[in-house]
Amino acid sequence: MRKNLSFACFLLLAVFFTMRTGAQQTTSMGFLTFSGKVVNAEAELSWETVQELTVSHFNLQRSTDGIHFSTINRTTARGSVNNADRNKYGFKDARANLLTDTGFYRLECMDNHGVPYYSKIISLQFPKAKKLTLLSSGAVTTALWFHINSSRKEKSVFLIADQNGNIVSRQALSCEKGTERKSLDTSGLPSGLYTVTVVGDDQGMTERFIKR
Repeated sequence: MRKNLSFACFLLLAVFFTMRTGAQQTTSMGFLTFSGKVVNAEAELSWETVQELTVSHFNLQRSTDGIHFSTINRTTARGSVNNADRNKYGFKDARANLLTDTGFYRLECMDNHGVPYYSKIISLQFPKAKKLTLLSSGAVTTALWFHINSSRKEKSVFLIADQNGNIVSRQALSCEKGTERKSLDTSGLPSGLYTVTVVGDDQGMTERFIKR
């Protein structure tokens, strides 16, 4: 009896969302929790709900400024048969730390009529990570060595441009998740000032170097 009373009080303290359509249909759903944490430079988001009987799905949304959000994941609601049933969900965002130092997240709850409702907004601080770090302190000769930081296994394209902006070299490398030491062939480049830009699924980055 005491256990049931405690659970009932917990539900009463939850934030409930109620929406009405023009047909007077009512959708209610309770967010018990919505939280996130940073683990190994990745955002781990989790949420727990009750009363999902008329909920279609959840859109997990991310923002770099806390104002403009875009959907990064869609999760189908399990749909509670009993109002006391709890549903737990989770998602890992591996790209956020390469896009911003601070990530903002919210849940867009969609009911079966396509009507949205939103959770609170949470923010996470990411350790600053440079995607491309040149290892050559002076001019390079036959190879340009660097560290590349990738949030996932991917193929990245490296563009080398001269000081007039002309692309003089295009090289593709397979990159593993995490930080790796890589090199680009610069043996055929004339002496001068160049830029190297990495292009992949993650945000690109440009660095300058001198070829001797």
